[in-house]
Amino acid sequence: MKSNNRFFFRLLSLIFLLHWNISSAQNPCEGRGACDAMLINKGRPWDFQVPANESPRQLISQSPDKKEQQVLDALTGVFNSSSMRGVALLNGDKLIHLALKENIPEKAMFYGLSVGKTVTAIAAGQAICQKLITLETKVSDVLPEFANTDMGKATLKHLLTMSSGTWEGLRDANVATQEQFREIWSGRLTIKDLMLQPKVNTAEKELFGKLRQPGAVFSYRNSDPEMVALMVAKVSGVPFSNWQAESLLKTIPIEGPAVLRTDRHQNSFASGAVQMNLMD
Repeated sequence: MKSNNRFFFRLLSLIFLLHWNISSAQNPCEGRGACDAMLINKGRPWDFQVPANESPRQLISQSPDKKEQQVLDALTGVFNSSSMRGVALLNGDKLIHLALKENIPEKAMFYGLSVGKTVTAIAAGQAICQKLITLETKVSDVLPEFANTDMGKATLKHLLTMSSGTWEGLRDANVATQEQFREIWSGRLTIKDLMLQPKVNTAEKELFGKLRQPGAVFSYRNSDPEMVALMVAKVSGVPFSNWQAESLLKTIPIEGPAVLRTDRHQNSFASGAVQMNLMD
């Protein structure tokens, strides 16, 4: 029962994090939080579109056992009394429960927010398996424009473990201000331009001014996943969204369609820009 309780509270924590901890710079809703316009849409015209697959991998539906039912009862109560729009309960590849609020269509594409970080990490793993890059590859090894920066000293492993040692970012983990997001949406600024800004790629200062070294401290922020995407895009020779689609989403394969959010120059928002239906 203890393991089920841990699973339940982790699940609820993830749902509340995805639902409420959203950058106001990316939020079309009034105030903080998420409205349907933010969570459920079909992306922007310039985003990468993943087509539907006629033979997707299917989850195995099964009725909950006694322990799973206890988790499901608690989850259902929270779901029904909250503004959550959809929820899925899985045990491995077994689908225990799927629910959507009454006005949400089954094929609605949910903006996954930081679920995108997991997709980014797995796609990077695919590049490692194909021997395009290693965990010990440094940023500066593949992106020489970062050679004279603190970010350039970080390895792919440091980025995947969010321990590059660079600026920790804003309170919501973003490293772009509202004004910078507007510049990105307009196309005047790219994600790579953002990562090249000294404030973003310079090491944090520890006590007495000592610069933080890569691998020393875990710090949750969006800059490290964005750098993973830039590195994999460079070694693969294709935009990272293309790499995610071909090496991962189409390999599973998901049912689709799906959207991978990018800037207007095909740089992926690797820190949280995956839109898929809830089953995918």
